[in-house]
Amino acid sequence: MADQEASCTFKRHDNSLHGACIDLREAVCAESNGQTGDIGIERIQEKSQHDTTGATETDEESVKVTGVSTDEKAADCIKVENICEVCCNVSAKYRCPRCETRSCSLPCVKQHKITSGCSGERDKTAFVDISCYSDKDLLNDYRFLEDAERRLFSNHSAPVNRGRQSVRFTPYHINKRCKFLMNAAYKRGINLSFVHPGLSRNRINTSFYTISDDKIEWHVDWLFSSTATLVKDEKVAETQILIDQVRKFTNFTEYPHLRKSLEEYRGDRLDSCQFLLKVEGLPANRTRYFALKPKETLAENLKGLCLIEYPTVVVVPSSDQQAQDNYPRLCKEDMVEMDRGSAQHMVKFHPELIPLNYAEQEILNINSSLYVGAQGEGK
Repeated sequence: MADQEASCTFKRHDNSLHGACIDLREAVCAESNGQTGDIGIERIQEKSQHDTTGATETDEESVKVTGVSTDEKAADCIKVENICEVCCNVSAKYRCPRCETRSCSLPCVKQHKITSGCSGERDKTAFVDISCYSDKDLLNDYRFLEDAERRLFSNHSAPVNRGRQSVRFTPYHINKRCKFLMNAAYKRGINLSFVHPGLSRNRINTSFYTISDDKIEWHVDWLFSSTATLVKDEKVAETQILIDQVRKFTNFTEYPHLRKSLEEYRGDRLDSCQFLLKVEGLPANRTRYFALKPKETLAENLKGLCLIEYPTVVVVPSSDQQAQDNYPRLCKEDMVEMDRGSAQHMVKFHPELIPLNYAEQEILNINSSLYVGAQGEGK
């Protein structure tokens, strides 16, 4: 094919910038395929004049297309094909994930989003024909489903505070069931608190408060210390006697899987066992236990104590010689290390735990009812 020469000068306006670049690209490509270059150039001139009609000329640039060899024209066609579709001045470096518009820089990307209203985010639900469906599309769909499941779990585990009036003494992140349970426990003298809904201790908690009957059914973990056997009791009525509730697990006809681990607790040997509850509010290196009364109800034993989610009761047999060392009891000296809220709640129902320095602080506190002035007179 003989070399052809053609030249043309046209005005390019901001409003016709994108269309002129596309026509220029088509003209060069058509010329490289053996067509006459003048036809494409005339189309560019007509398109440029039509787009700039009625508009003020602000910028003029002369573009000259000179006929060259076929190989050079093919290279020019590829070069024009990769040009930025926003400014049409520089080769494109980026491609919009949503509409596949080519751009060269951050200002062009922002301008593209403003003019076209494109969000720039890939359409994860876009239709893909089965003939074009590849492993990449399958991976994208799989990740889309994973993201949807993760968002759903996130909404359930940390619900948004919707501005409703919250119940007193309850944090915003717990659900309505936990709020009713917390208030019912507070009325019974139990300082109940909850962990974050995403933690396993909260997920397995089956404690429930029935409003119509005004009763609490507790989730209780029974830990038999001699064999380190943990038995989960999901529904324990607050009116249930402590030792009677544990005795049912020694009925090996109903619980045959516990025969080997609870043989030591069978019969009258359970009456001599100690029932202990871990005290909350102390440092991690100062673990202490509170002795419960096995012949009283669960509600009477939990009164004046602090719980996190549900109680975990340790059953220690009388034959355990190291029970005192393994499960140290709570004393007055430990109350000094306990956090203030838990300590105030416990001493309200167990005055025998009030430390001496705590009583002195109350006497010297001017806002306390026990305050003694300089004359030795009370408030």
